[in-house]
Amino acid sequence: MNMAPSSLLILALLLAVPDQEKQEPAATPQVRVRLEAPLRLNPSKAILVRFTIENATDGEIDVDEPADYLDGLEILDADGKVIRPFGTSTAAKRSLKLEKGGFLGRLVDLKPAIEQAKAKDGAVKLTWKFAGATSNTLEPWLVRDWIATLDTTLGEMKLEFLPEAAPRHVLNFVDLAQRGQYDGSTFHRVIPGFMAQGGQPKDPQTFRLKAEFNRYPHDVGTLSMARTNEPDSAQSEFFICFARLPGLDGKYTVFGQLVAGEPVLRKIEKAQTDHSPCAKCGNKSDKSTPCCGSHHEDRPKVDIVIKTIKITEKENR
Repeated sequence: MNMAPSSLLILALLLAVPDQEKQEPAATPQVRVRLEAPLRLNPSKAILVRFTIENATDGEIDVDEPADYLDGLEILDADGKVIRPFGTSTAAKRSLKLEKGGFLGRLVDLKPAIEQAKAKDGAVKLTWKFAGATSNTLEPWLVRDWIATLDTTLGEMKLEFLPEAAPRHVLNFVDLAQRGQYDGSTFHRVIPGFMAQGGQPKDPQTFRLKAEFNRYPHDVGTLSMARTNEPDSAQSEFFICFARLPGLDGKYTVFGQLVAGEPVLRKIEKAQTDHSPCAKCGNKSDKSTPCCGSHHEDRPKVDIVIKTIKITEKENR
């Protein structure tokens, strides 16, 4: 049989590959491994994550349970930089048998690994390797239980955050407050029966926050994020509700709640603004009207200044 020159060349190249360069197929792991954790983890407390080892075969297998589950854990920061690499342990392991369909689950405290990695508040990525198997990658948020104390010209208000519902918005507010961006700003929009809006920072902001709409209702003292008509357009401005406002639920990101200082909130609500009365439309009501925000700004006639916002961590009990 005659063969074309090109076919002869390919055959010669294949025969020339040394045996040591021929790659053996990777062995299929006998186990499947999985990580499970809430969206938000508090680095000031025990950080409990569930590690699961599952028999991936059709029969019984022997498994050497790791002496320290954290050895096989990798931690990346939000930018994908490895801040804690996979490790290996020479510590004694406990041998056990897993029947077909069997699994082993452990709740493990990640706090030592998080501290070792010096992970900051924010998003992280967690992946675990064991016995040749690689787990799913979790992407939880590390957020402490922060409290904000607003010192205003009308008194002091205290707000607690809801990091389990809106971690991105909580960290954004905390960051701006800690950098003094809110100091000296005002509640520039006040509508009785509706809300007080503030949060114009000292320096213009260019970022846009992805919406974190959640199940929390807009009620008296609710802290929520202002935005444009685009859902993912929030930056720094926030508002505090004067009443139950069901029309805002699921449309704006709730990320905190007033826990002290409601009398101060009511003083803000009673502040005279540029529409009580409005020189342009003649409105004499203190209540919200269809033209609020169109030809008048609902701006208080006397500035209500946020002198400082102090961020502290809630005491663990």
